[in-house]
Amino acid sequence: MAVPGGKNARIDGKEKARVLMKQCGIEALENKMPYELSGGERQRTAICRALIHDPQIIFADEQFRWCCGK
Repeated sequence: MAVPGGKNARIDGKEKARVLMKQCGIEALENKMPYELSGGERQRTAICRALIHDPQIIFADEQFRWCCGK
């Protein structure tokens, strides 16, 4: 199956994912399996997965203070 934008689009997506992971403080978790993550690490991963698509709004049922650096 062809990827829209060709090979460079996939590379750009991986780079975008790495930037989001760094912003959320989980860049060291890139090669871990889900069962190896703590609850907080799983939450951060879920936020990154939601943000990768550049949504206009995100509905969350919990506060994410770690996002604000507080």
